[in-house]
Amino acid sequence: MLGADKVKLLENRRTGKSSVGQAVVARFRAADRPGGRVDLSPQPDPAHAARALAEQLAPSLAVIGRAKQATGWLAALWARLSPDSDEAVIGEVISGLLGEQPLIGSVLERCGEAIAGQNAAILIDEAHLIADWPADQQASLREFLRSDERIGVIVSSSLASTLERLTGEDGPLRYVGQRLPIPPIDRGDWAAAL
Repeated sequence: MLGADKVKLLENRRTGKSSVGQAVVARFRAADRPGGRVDLSPQPDPAHAARALAEQLAPSLAVIGRAKQATGWLAALWARLSPDSDEAVIGEVISGLLGEQPLIGSVLERCGEAIAGQNAAILIDEAHLIADWPADQQASLREFLRSDERIGVIVSSSLASTLERLTGEDGPLRYVGQRLPIPPIDRGDWAAAL
């Protein structure tokens, strides 16, 4: 996942979907590029998910801002900041990502605006819970996924029936790119890694 690929990992439980997605996000973060994971199972509320994602993206975006590589709203924010502390900078970046409404698609869009020429990786885990989101949250995510060419997104879930609805006509995940199968995990390797 080097660019803005959109990938679906739709497999049975305990097949390594989350582990694969987390490894991708970890590689981005290790390279000081924005990366985030939103596990919807403990926080199915989309506003909380948007905030959690903004909090994860903010440190990497602050690094981009400090390096004067930011564009759009982040470059403007950085130009007017006189940072007293890293915490103050991170707080300003989180506010910038969230904007006026904590919509997850808007957070992703604003991240994309800030990273011009670079890329980022996002994992949305337990994505079947998006089916319970309000229409404005689903529409926000759908519009981002349809138009974005800057951020790689991995959507992971194991509930096929809900995902059929989400990927159907006007579903928020309809335009998420290709489905990637995950080869079976060797139980001995998995136990050794734990």
